[in-house]
Amino acid sequence: ASRRVAAAKTYRAAERVDPASARAQRARLWIARLLFADGKTEQAIARFQGALECASTPRQAIEAADHLAKSWVQIGALQRAQRVLDHVDRLVQTRAGETEQDMQRLRAASRRMGARKALQRALDARHGRGDDAVRLDEHRRRRDKRDARILL
Repeated sequence: ASRRVAAAKTYRAAERVDPASARAQRARLWIARLLFADGKTEQAIARFQGALECASTPRQAIEAADHLAKSWVQIGALQRAQRVLDHVDRLVQTRAGETEQDMQRLRAASRRMGARKALQRALDARHGRGDDAVRLDEHRRRRDKRDARILL
């Protein structure tokens, strides 16, 4: 526990040195992660929200939003998690002046967000669709094996 306290102090100091820096942004996320790990969920969510609001690049915003949305999913606030993901989608769609390559990277980073999968699993569990997804996955694997044998 004392190591976490020391780590949190170090991260807070890093955040204060230059609040607009990438280092401060990483510190904000680590402080929130530590709070979440310690069961201080409301404080962690507030910190993740703050990190999202302070993000100076789309990549930083996506990372902060991913943590924020996963936190909402973990406490069962699925609509709030969806709103965070919708915010990211709008952010990625409205990036004017970015090169096509940068836009592709942002879209890929948005698609790779772990919060998207976490939210889908939580929604499936809430609506009892988990078993259907497993059966569909098994069906697809059997079909793919059958198709591969036919091609040989």
